[in-house]
Amino acid sequence: MSQSPKSSRRDRQSSTIHGDDASRGGDVSEPVVEFGAVPLWLIVLLGILTYWAQLYLDHNAAGFQARVYGSFDSYAQVDSLQPKSDAEAFLARGKVVYEQTCGVCHQPTGLGSQSPLAPPLAGSEWVLTPGAGRPIVIAINGLQGEITVKGEKFNAAMPQGLTDTLSDTDLAAAISYIRQSWGNKASIVSPQQIKSYRDKFNGHPQWTAEELLQIPVEE
Repeated sequence: MSQSPKSSRRDRQSSTIHGDDASRGGDVSEPVVEFGAVPLWLIVLLGILTYWAQLYLDHNAAGFQARVYGSFDSYAQVDSLQPKSDAEAFLARGKVVYEQTCGVCHQPTGLGSQSPLAPPLAGSEWVLTPGAGRPIVIAINGLQGEITVKGEKFNAAMPQGLTDTLSDTDLAAAISYIRQSWGNKASIVSPQQIKSYRDKFNGHPQWTAEELLQIPVEE
C-alpha cells in the first residue's frame, strides 16, 4: 500500500529527530510520571501549622457563634455586648432607666425641651453639686415654681410620683448616669443614699428652688 506524501514527510522528520538525539547520546524514551516519598520535615511542618491553626481558632473564633459573626444594627449595639466593669454596667442600667423615665422631657441628649418644658441636665448647676442631695430630692419629690438653670429661667412643674415605682438601685443608677453624661462629671449615687433620702423626705411636697438651696451642696 502506498503512503501519502504527508505521512512520508512526517516519518522522515521523526526519523531525523530521533537520529539527531541518538547521535548526541540523548534519551529517546517517552517521559513518565513517578511517585516519590514526601520529605519527613515537610510532614512535621504541616502538622505543626495545623495544630497552631486549631489553637488560634479555638482562642479567637468564639465558637463561630452567630451573635459574634452576625451583622449588627449599630456601634451602640456592639458596645452594649462588650464586657463591662461593675461601674460601667451600673451606668448602662441608669441610661436605660433615664431614657424610659426622664428622657421624654429632658431628652436623650440631656439638653432639655421647650415642649414639654424641661430644663437641661447637661451642665446644670443643680446636677453638678458635690453631693447628690439636691438632684435626689428633686427626683423623689418633684419640683414646682421658677428655677434658674444655666442662666435661663424655667417655670414648669415636675410632678411627684414619677420615680415611685423605681427601686433604690434603679433610681441611683439613673441619677448617676445623669451626673456622668453629656460632659457632666459628678460623683456616683448609691442605692443606700436613695433609701436614706426616701426615708427622710417621705411625703414631702414638691420642692421649690428656695427650699433646695437650704440643702448644703456637699450633702
